[in-house]
Amino acid sequence: MTNTIKLLSPDLINKIAAGEVVERPASIVKELIENSIDAGADKIILKIENGGINYIEVVDNGTGMSEEDAKLALVQHATSKIHSVDDLKNIYTLGFRGEALASISSVSKLKIHTKSSKEKPIIASTNGERIIVAPGDARNQGTTVIVENIFDQIPARRKFLKSELTEYKNILNTFTKIVLPHYQIGFEFYNNSKLVHSLPKVGTLEKRILQIHPNLIEKLIPLAFDDKGLQISGFIGHPEFNRRDSSIQYIFVNNRSVMDPVIAKAVKSGFGTNLMHNQYPIYFINIKIDEDKVDVNVHPRKNEIRFDNTKEIFRVVHNSVRNALEKYLKEETFSRFHTEKTDTNINTNQFNHSEKSREAHNTKNFKTVIPSQNTQTSISFTRNILSASNNISQEPELFEIESDILQIFNTYLVIQNGDSVQFIDQHAADERINFEKIEKRFKEESTLPSQKLLLPEILNISKSEQLMLLENKDLLYKLGFEFKIKGNKTELTSIPEGVYSNNNNKIFSEILASLDESSDTVDKEENSVLKKLIATIACHSSIRAGQKLDNYQARQIFRELLKCSQPYSCPHGRPIIWIINKSDLEKNFKRKQ
Repeated sequence: MTNTIKLLSPDLINKIAAGEVVERPASIVKELIENSIDAGADKIILKIENGGINYIEVVDNGTGMSEEDAKLALVQHATSKIHSVDDLKNIYTLGFRGEALASISSVSKLKIHTKSSKEKPIIASTNGERIIVAPGDARNQGTTVIVENIFDQIPARRKFLKSELTEYKNILNTFTKIVLPHYQIGFEFYNNSKLVHSLPKVGTLEKRILQIHPNLIEKLIPLAFDDKGLQISGFIGHPEFNRRDSSIQYIFVNNRSVMDPVIAKAVKSGFGTNLMHNQYPIYFINIKIDEDKVDVNVHPRKNEIRFDNTKEIFRVVHNSVRNALEKYLKEETFSRFHTEKTDTNINTNQFNHSEKSREAHNTKNFKTVIPSQNTQTSISFTRNILSASNNISQEPELFEIESDILQIFNTYLVIQNGDSVQFIDQHAADERINFEKIEKRFKEESTLPSQKLLLPEILNISKSEQLMLLENKDLLYKLGFEFKIKGNKTELTSIPEGVYSNNNNKIFSEILASLDESSDTVDKEENSVLKKLIATIACHSSIRAGQKLDNYQARQIFRELLKCSQPYSCPHGRPIIWIINKSDLEKNFKRKQ
């Protein structure tokens, strides 16, 4: 009987192993540059041709290799970076398995020109299964690796390579991910002999970011957390510069660029209501963690990791992003409206009498009422139902509005502030005010008051949506929604006090969408469902676009907005404030160049 199972040849084994490491030219670039970094280089040059398909060269000034090391570097599973099983628990280098150069040489033509401090230059190359070492030309200490004609001997793999432009873009993205956390190293990148990047070594991550993304200057918000062997640093982008894609999102763990869905979700959760549904934040998250608390040996290309305590990492990243963002946006909003008083000749007295009389009336004997469409009720309803013991917080006014507030299109409030004009979306602002008050009330009392509908309203929902409502029944009841399910019919009987809508089916379609989107456990642990539901309640409890306001009502919105922890955006991520500077107006009217 003929044996059907046979041992593979070493060459075929290498080619199969290469498939795990060498996916495309960018994979080779990653391995070679990481080897140079591990060798202690502080200057690395990358050169590619034809998208890296025909030629890749990496030159460094690292420690170099001896003749014996150069030979072993081309042998499968030979490495200087680990010596025992225990070493796998504490990996401090970027590369460690030892298969990279051997795998690359099995699918391409590879040559190493290297010199260590104590030996003469040598050239190591492969010829089939043989490793050839010969004297090399004179050179400084360091290593040059040249890779040519990738997958020439494996046509089935080569045909899956994309166009030159696509492969070049992948290399550029890979290069960027590596150079960002290694800002203490100088890099140069040439594509088809043209200089793409010249990045001298710098002292901080921020300076390296601005070398690559100079347009992000003054748009970065720093992060800082340091406790019990865990450090979170880096930057997040200002919400007004959120993008429609995730192309400027970087996660580094112990200076290793990784893809981690938990950290990505934590960052997005930390942005909270400062993000619209279809937007992606900009971020550069740098995590330092004890090596024994993270497993980097998960994937052959080492771009995925596993944490010992995923929930703790999520919590810390989420809180770091949220706290940094809240603090920055609060200070930014205050600074926008805090100006020294000037002689402006603006009449500020015409509303004083009516404002004082209304404030005197509104700060006495607040009682809970069922809100109507009345504008003032809409603005202050959360005061009525959310203020403990029917008392209003008597916080001193932090800002004096020196000019009248103009309402345009019955939707936007316009305020002159020093040398700028501020435009405020009245619905988005009131939505933010109501959201934070409702959220605060719910955190304090774990429930919101509800109001009975005069007649139950039939909800147009499916059987599966009924199951979703039943699954979240307790939370919905606490928020003030009550309903009855009778067969295929769902009757809405109560809604949160303060909500006004002539289309409760629309409200429930938004609620069902929020429940469906936030079905995973990580989101639930961070109260994502709750926040989305409260945002829906706040939206339908707020003044609308197109609603006429008097000056007192406009000022109330402005004052309440400045008390919010996140006055920059509404709960759904839309911006609240837009600014035009006097200098911009002067340029447009050709008063200044």
